[in-house]
Amino acid sequence: MKKLLALFLAISFSAFGTITEWYVNLNGSGSGDGTSEANAMSWANFVDYMSTGGSFTATNGSRFNISATNSYNGLSAVTFSAAGTQQSPIFIRGYRTLITDGYQGRTSNSGPLSSTNMPVLNFGANAITLSGAWQQYDSLKINKDVNGTGINCNTTPFIFSHCIICNSNSGSSTIALTLQGAAIDCDVNIFGSPGTAGKVISVGNNNAMVSGCRVFGNSSAVGVYVPNSGAVIGSQVFSNSIGVWFNAAASFNILGGNTIAGNSSNGVYIVNGKTSAFAYCSGDIIADNGGYGIDYQDSTNAQPILWNRFRSNTLGDVNVSGDNYAGNNLTNITVAGADFTSPSTQDYRLLTSSPARTVTAAGPFFQWSIGGVPYTTNCTGGGASASTSGYSFSQ
Repeated sequence: MKKLLALFLAISFSAFGTITEWYVNLNGSGSGDGTSEANAMSWANFVDYMSTGGSFTATNGSRFNISATNSYNGLSAVTFSAAGTQQSPIFIRGYRTLITDGYQGRTSNSGPLSSTNMPVLNFGANAITLSGAWQQYDSLKINKDVNGTGINCNTTPFIFSHCIICNSNSGSSTIALTLQGAAIDCDVNIFGSPGTAGKVISVGNNNAMVSGCRVFGNSSAVGVYVPNSGAVIGSQVFSNSIGVWFNAAASFNILGGNTIAGNSSNGVYIVNGKTSAFAYCSGDIIADNGGYGIDYQDSTNAQPILWNRFRSNTLGDVNVSGDNYAGNNLTNITVAGADFTSPSTQDYRLLTSSPARTVTAAGPFFQWSIGGVPYTTNCTGGGASASTSGYSFSQ
């Protein structure tokens, strides 16, 4: 999985054009023109630059470096409509001392992201609307408390990497992130109790990808809601109501190399009636969920569900009519045995004794260590080396 992520990033970022660095802090400094840290532009000017109706519009290849030395409290609603291109996006990234130091990895390689060098952007109930295509956000912590979409990027492609996104509201419309594009190595959380109408991540359009993320819904909201085509890969989806919900009968979905554990309802729900498409589920640990591991109630249309690790799901591993799914228990792993280092503290690293660890080194990658935090000692693909989590990668 780590190799796949690295390949994705290489393909995505290899064609970038010239980058122009801009510097931002809360009130600005020096001349305030943004051309250096000593002359950083203010947050207000940055917001103006990111609007197509502003006095200056950010252009392709602009990279705004947001200083973490300030407190950004009570921020007003923003609409960022300036657009980059696929070859030359607009970047917004956090830093503290060096403009490359925002990303400080994860605790224990697989725990929460370190926010030490991230600017903390507190928007409260104010809206964040991202409407300009091809913007990339990196190493930011964004806090919201809104009965609605915390960050709305529903219509155009965006990339979020190494970001912490939180919504603390308990209203039934609470969403932390509506995503079109990709969320890579992010922590996305809902800390309120909105119920199953709430969504931690809601895929707003086709072909979005959630990769290498930690997704937490306070045992109340749905973790990742996918009403279109989309993929959830190499992620930890825990303490939600339903972990992952594929809700489009005619769209293809991929669920691969995830840890889906400790959700209060089903680990995965697949909509009935996938007659012209399928949800491919492979290489996942699906354990300790309060409903089924995978709830798929279609009696006629088989789904490829194979080489997963199922354990201790209250209502059963897979809810189907008979054995109506490809693979069934001949290739899924259901033997007894603990898997996680400390599930009570959401530490989902594999124990050396886990049946999901290094299942085989001879087969394809999805037969190596299973789950979103795999552990393997005899190969470097399929998720991780012995000392690295399934989604840790360097900038």
